[in-house]
Amino acid sequence: MNLDTKLAALFSGLDTRADFNARLLERLHKEIAEEARRAEEALRLEQLRHRIATRELRSSRQWKQAFGRYVNLETVGIGALAGLLITTTWSADQIRQVVPAIATALGLLLAVAPVLLPLLRRR
Repeated sequence: MNLDTKLAALFSGLDTRADFNARLLERLHKEIAEEARRAEEALRLEQLRHRIATRELRSSRQWKQAFGRYVNLETVGIGALAGLLITTTWSADQIRQVVPAIATALGLLLAVAPVLLPLLRRR
């Protein structure tokens, strides 16, 4: 095998037609446009993720602020005092009879709180 045969085999896949530069630039422009489209899509998705994360963070902050606003030493002290008064004035049997009703009322209050709190804040 001589040098010409080896070179012909090596460079047989090269494009030697006319307007090679124009075709190359057209292909590059298409690839650049496709990459720009992918980058815009990635940016749009990242902005969507950011909005969702910000909304979740804001929501968790609101819960923390509300919890910190309503659960403090005064409310814990009032609860302890109420528990002490209840246990000293009522017998254990009376407390056992009332606990289901209190638990039900507390559950209903907690269930209705997300609806009532915004209405009470407006006033």
